Amino acid sequence: MLKSKHVRSQNSNRYSKFMERFEPSKFNMLAPRIEVLGIKNLNKSIKLAKEVIAELKPKLVISHCSERAIDGSFEVICPLRKNAKVN
Repeated sequence: MLKSKHVRSQNSNRYSKFMERFEPSKFNMLAPRIEVLGIKNLNKSIKLAKEVIAELKPKLVISHCSERAIDGSFEVICPLRKNAKVN
């Protein structure tokens, strides 16, 4: 149980660093991810998010699909294992 709390703490720090730099106007903090919402230019925002992640190196990945694109949203995920499936 102690290890689980440590992992959650690390994930929170990673998300906090990302959020400070990316500054989305709308988002939902969900269990293992951040859902970024209300994006007008999805391609530009995903590119910016990837640049922020590359700069900070917080071990986060971008997940997006056609369902999310319709809503103008994407997710930022902290993979829990090496072979985590990400769209």
